[in-house]
Amino acid sequence: MKLIKQVLAYNKANGLGYQHNPKLLNTRHGVFSQMALQTEIDNINAAFYSHSIENVAMAISDAIYKLTSVACELGLQNQLEKCLDEIHLIHMEKIKNDNRLNENVQQIVCSPQTESNRQINLLSATSDTYKCG
Repeated sequence: MKLIKQVLAYNKANGLGYQHNPKLLNTRHGVFSQMALQTEIDNINAAFYSHSIENVAMAISDAIYKLTSVACELGLQNQLEKCLDEIHLIHMEKIKNDNRLNENVQQIVCSPQTESNRQINLLSATSDTYKCG
């Protein structure tokens, strides 16, 4: 991923470095990283309030860059793309399950049934679980 290579170069040039293996940062550095990420979220909020799509695009891009930088500091650069792929699959599965749930609820609402059948169908409609990878 091009962004990871760019961020690794930035981290090295800025003295932030990176881990070769995944490892949590020490508490002080971890808190600093969390505060920096919160600043990025605050910048996104401010950009939305500015009503400027250019400001929003820059704020989101900056936040993605900072998140990637923190991921590299944690040594996650080699796992990041795989994790993003997995998260994508989870979100796609949620859409599939949400659509299935909506269809089942619609069927329950539109079909004349006894109260006990309605409860059984509603329970089966909501019993899907989301599985990771």
